[in-house]
Amino acid sequence: DGKKTPSLKEFYAEGNVTIAASEKAKEIKHADKVFENFEESKGFYVNPRTKMTVEKFPLPIYTGGREMKQISSDEYEVKDGYFTTCSFGHPHFYVNSPKIRITRRTEGGKSYVKAKAYDNVFYFGNVPVAYMPAYEYDTEKKESFLVGYGAGSSQRFGTFIRSVWNPYALAFVPSSLGDWSTLNANLEYLNKRGPATGFLFDYNRDDIGLGLEGFLQTYY
Repeated sequence: DGKKTPSLKEFYAEGNVTIAASEKAKEIKHADKVFENFEESKGFYVNPRTKMTVEKFPLPIYTGGREMKQISSDEYEVKDGYFTTCSFGHPHFYVNSPKIRITRRTEGGKSYVKAKAYDNVFYFGNVPVAYMPAYEYDTEKKESFLVGYGAGSSQRFGTFIRSVWNPYALAFVPSSLGDWSTLNANLEYLNKRGPATGFLFDYNRDDIGLGLEGFLQTYY
């Protein structure tokens, strides 16, 4: 009939709101209240929960918090939030932070996500296991920060929680270190002895003809 279909400029909804974004973004948002301005690529979400899938990254990234602002089409800021790769409603492990900045980007036809957070506490279940003033994670590195975890009990230690982390997965660590070494950080909580930590560093410098190899292990 020759009439132009009006485009949606703004959107507001309350309740258990679910928004499935474009196939390019591969993103699903849930929130109690949602306001989006499509012309300016901005939005505001109350009690958000977001699932973001990144091309060739092994796991989806889940974020949540008290509120979230969409600053641009590829940038979000979460207040009193968390992020994790654990899919459970109450994640087994996560990073808790009062401020998280999430940025999407495309390089060489591939999409990546970078999360930068401040005043972070790493939780295993409900137990805080580590603190870091600033934390940055980039899916381009394709390495998992959490290597493994376990829980149990014994007469010697009581109830315990143990976890192994890979500091090389952090975005600010040079990727070249992984060519000749590995580093694992052990973070534990033992009910009868309190928190414990240690590092295991393995290295092999055959790559430069030195023939040096060995390891250094600490535990406290």
